[in-house]
Amino acid sequence: HLDLFEEVVFEVLGETDPKYELPPDERWCASIHEKVLKYSKLLRHSLVETIALLGSKSSPDLIPDHIAPARRAERLVRKLLSKDSSWQRWASLSRHLALLAEAAPEAFIEAIEGGLRAPDSPILKLWWYKYVAN
Repeated sequence: HLDLFEEVVFEVLGETDPKYELPPDERWCASIHEKVLKYSKLLRHSLVETIALLGSKSSPDLIPDHIAPARRAERLVRKLLSKDSSWQRWASLSRHLALLAEAAPEAFIEAIEGGLRAPDSPILKLWWYKYVAN
């Protein structure tokens, strides 16, 4: 069941918010342009909370699975915030970054470091587009 959960996580949380296809000054009216996420904010948040709960379970005996819960959470965070993630992916997950950091701190820090080292840094672009351009 957790393998299926992982597929759902990437289907739902892997979606880039279409509002970022719009210029910054038009994002407030994204719904008018039908530039909205396919899945609800509640579903997205619930999946992130579940990842965080998996990350808090260090004992592999707690959940019968071929991957320890904390290891699965780490794998999910690494894949969601991979080195080739765009600033739009980071922005799409921005309201969930704190929980993802709690779920897998090392994977999250590595993703931040990798994003800052990248030639076209998605972290710096995220900051620019979220806080300066708006």
